[in-house]
This record gives sequence, structure tokens and C-alpha cells, in this order.
Amino acid sequence: MKSHDRMLAALNLEEPDRVPVMELGVGLEPLFRSLGTAPPEISLAETISEGIPKPVLRALVKAGLDGYCLWLIPSRMTPVETGLLRDPLGRLFKRLSSAPATSGNLFYVGGWVKSREDIEQLPELNPYDPIMLTMLNRALKNAEDKLFLIPSTIGLMEATFEPMGFETFSRSLYRDRVFLEAMLDRILDYLLGFIEAVSEYEVYAILFGDDSGDRHGPFIRPEHYRRLILPRLKKLVDECHRHGVLYIEHTDGNVMPLLDMFVEAGVDAVQSWEPLAGMDIKYGKERYGGKLCIIGNVDVGLLSSASPEQVSRYVRNCIKTAAPGGGYIVSASNVVVDSVKPENWRSEIETVLKYGAYPYR
Repeated sequence: MKSHDRMLAALNLEEPDRVPVMELGVGLEPLFRSLGTAPPEISLAETISEGIPKPVLRALVKAGLDGYCLWLIPSRMTPVETGLLRDPLGRLFKRLSSAPATSGNLFYVGGWVKSREDIEQLPELNPYDPIMLTMLNRALKNAEDKLFLIPSTIGLMEATFEPMGFETFSRSLYRDRVFLEAMLDRILDYLLGFIEAVSEYEVYAILFGDDSGDRHGPFIRPEHYRRLILPRLKKLVDECHRHGVLYIEHTDGNVMPLLDMFVEAGVDAVQSWEPLAGMDIKYGKERYGGKLCIIGNVDVGLLSSASPEQVSRYVRNCIKTAAPGGGYIVSASNVVVDSVKPENWRSEIETVLKYGAYPYR
């Protein structure tokens, strides 16, 4: 079975020939070191030109991945004050000279949008951005059927609280719902257009990076989520399904109180299942195994600090717990950053290849 069919079977809660493995992203160090080679020099321009640079794509396939995310987020920066840049969403960034060139040397420092008037000063968001769509088109052509590429973008809630900053977001939740809902609707309109734009290409799933909680629980009360987020989330899911595309929700943190609402909205898969946040994969499989594809549960901290043997034991337990009946994809809970030990990431994949074959009982 090819990676494309393997991923689709799991996402549709079916049993493929073996458990698939995918990642949100992989740093050049763990990717190439796990294959016994030094990382090549890859420029930001090359990344923009190809979507996923060909040396990276070849390495991902050689490493054994079935699925991989191609991140497409509006990123034209506007200087707003000394040392600060604002992206089209309204998020503030600083340049970090020590960051890898492929990252754009930027890191998020806060939100710029503090009032309803600020929203009007933001540029119009273009879901048909030619740079993003060129990246998608070229990456899909280069990947062919060797890798299941998932166009990925920022999600509804994260694209609201990051441009506002969490303090402003939290205050508006209680004091200025009109402001908050104006922000939500701005990003909703953009994401609906994004779904339409990328669905013109041969894509089968879209992942939305939408961190909605931390290790203590959801960022907002479930009743607030139900009133403000759920109706808009359902519109996004319905739009995906209208185009024959699956909806994957990525969120860190303990979002157990939100899972029933994800199901209610029609979400097809949830990625991360952050174990240290209390996202119990056994409970998740028992309660949601016939409703949601479970993706993840391999902690990035484990990959960074444990031994390959410990990683293998952990991944085998994930497979044993969540694989029966289908609907499970092995994945790190977040991006495989450069601090991850290459031998540990290699162990994650090799364990899937060795122990993930179906039928699994």
C-alpha cells in the first residue's frame, strides 16, 4: 500500500496495511543526521520556491514518513517599530540572528491588535496568495505519490488570540465580545477562502494549527468555546467536506473538555494528543476511536532526552493501544525540532515499520 492510501485509510478510521507515520515538521538536524548525513545548506528562497526543497523531500521519503505538513501562512512582514515586524494577521515578531535561515529568523513576541479600529488597519488577507499556492503546487508535483502532503495553516482560535495578545483576548472575552467576534470573523472568512483555494489542487486533507489549551486545560471555558468557536469551526469543517477534503485539528495542551465539540463539528482527526498534558490515548481510543482519527502522542521531550530503546517501547505501547481497528497515525506531539536526538526519531519510525503492520489485535 502506498503512503497516500495508507494515510487516507487511517484518516477515514479504517485499517491500512500498517500504521502510518507523519510529522508536522522535522528540523534539518534530526532529519539528515538520522540518515547518517550532514544537513545541507538550504536557503529561505529555496524553501519558498519549492514549498519543500527537493533534498528535504527526498530525505523525508527515505526516512520512511507517510505524511508531512506543508505550512502555508500569510507572512508578508511590515515594520511597525524598531526591531518589530507585523504579519498580515496582526502578530508581532522579532528577528533572531541565530535562527536557521529556513525559519526566516523570526519569533513571535505578542499581538498588535488592541482595538476594533486596529482591525481596519490590517491588510486584507488573500487566500489566493500566489506565493503560497506556488509552494503548494510545486511541492505536490515533487512529492508525486511518494508522500501524502497536507497543506497546513493557522487555525481559528490561534489566529485570533495571537494577533490580539492573550491579555487583550481574555479581556475582550468578558468586556468586548463585538471586538472579539470581529477578529474571529476576519480569520473565519480568510480560512473559508483558503479551503476553497487549496482544494483546487489535488489535496485530500488540510491541517489547522489551532492551539486551544495548555497542560492545565483549555484556554477558555468550554461554554465560551461552544458559543464563540464551535459554530465557526463547524463552518470550516463543512467547507472542507463540501470540497471532499478531511479536516485535521492540531492543538497542544489538555483539550479533553473540547473533544465532544470537535466531534459535534465533524472534525475528522485530532493531532498532538500531548501526553504530558494528560491526553490519555487509551481513554481517547475507547471514547473517540470510532469518531476521530488519533494522530500523535509521542512526546517531543521523550524524543529529545530518552534512549532509542525507551522511545521504541513507548511507540510500541501507542500502537498497541490505539492501532486496533484503524484510525491511528503515529506522530510526534509537535514539530521534531533540532534538539531531538536523531537516533530517537529514527527509532520512532523504525518501530512503526517493524511493529505497526495490520491486522493488529
